Amino acid sequence: NEGMLALLTRYLRHSPYRVFSANSFDKALAVLHDAHPDIVLVDIMMPDHDGWEFIEAACKLGHRRPRIIVCSVIDDPELALSLGADAFLQKPVDRPRLLRTLEAVSDEGTPLFREAPILQR
Repeated sequence: NEGMLALLTRYLRHSPYRVFSANSFDKALAVLHDAHPDIVLVDIMMPDHDGWEFIEAACKLGHRRPRIIVCSVIDDPELALSLGADAFLQKPVDRPRLLRTLEAVSDEGTPLFREAPILQR
């Protein structure tokens, strides 16, 4: 949703991360293919598809696959991990937690779920 996109963009304004946003499944796929992001935050509830479908598409990229953080009100980190996500943030998300999670997934590819001990795939 536009409000969440604006909030996350504001949270990351003075961070080392470059932000691309998309408000639909097709736009998100275009960003994925054109910008080749290192990390993707995906909400499960999308207007035209769901985030699980996006994760499936991202995982098909093989070695170019970005790290995936699921950011959702749906509290199911185990499902997110089983479908290919590297981290899970339950909404509402605050800036410190977002930055810690981004840092964790960008640090040597270590998966982090709820800032808990590492879970192996």
